[in-house]
Amino acid sequence: MRTLVDLTDFIGTVDWPAILAVRTLAPWGKRDTGTSLTAYVVRNDMFGALIKIIRTLFLGSTHRMFDNFQGAIAWLESYERTERS
Repeated sequence: MRTLVDLTDFIGTVDWPAILAVRTLAPWGKRDTGTSLTAYVVRNDMFGALIKIIRTLFLGSTHRMFDNFQGAIAWLESYERTERS
């Protein structure tokens, strides 16, 4: 699963109970279901701590933070090309 999350306009709070609920329900968050990639596009480094927490909650997925959409999309597409080879 490839996911691009746009956090560039995010202002607010994180609904941690909802994130923890997704963690218990999401089969793509487990290591035995294949590769799950999530690219986060953020406006500044303040999101670094949030992404680190998300990484620890979803250990079966790969998470990476970007400051532009082109880099995020290129990263997601590079994994698709690698898997097809």
